[in-house]
Amino acid sequence: MLNSLSKKALENKIMRFLLGGVGMKAISFGLNYVLVVLLTLPPSPSYIFILCLDFILGYIVNRHFVFQANKSLSYKKTLIQFLITGASFRLMNWLIYMAFLTYMDMYLLLAQLIATAIVLVFKYFIYKFIFDDKSSLEK
Repeated sequence: MLNSLSKKALENKIMRFLLGGVGMKAISFGLNYVLVVLLTLPPSPSYIFILCLDFILGYIVNRHFVFQANKSLSYKKTLIQFLITGASFRLMNWLIYMAFLTYMDMYLLLAQLIATAIVLVFKYFIYKFIFDDKSSLEK
């Protein structure tokens, strides 16, 4: 029964999106902690680096795991769309993160968590549009 539940969960795009995101965020939270707290690097450039890494991993995870993009969708087209939207989401995430750190003196991992949660909902629907096969939607 547990096996069938996990199989059904992996068939659901929202669950795959959340699972992929949890893995990616574990990396980014851990890296943020190491760079800023342990290595005492400045939060702003450290977080920009983390968001760039998050972008690269995000494209791979969304194309191949979450939405399992149809092979007919070109890498070039989806990468360009992902680049534009992904850069916008990363900028939004960074601005929210920096606002929490600067104006609210919030702990950096809490600021990262809240900024990520705010942007998360928008990301799912935009990435779904990019990676889903449009021809299957027209049938």
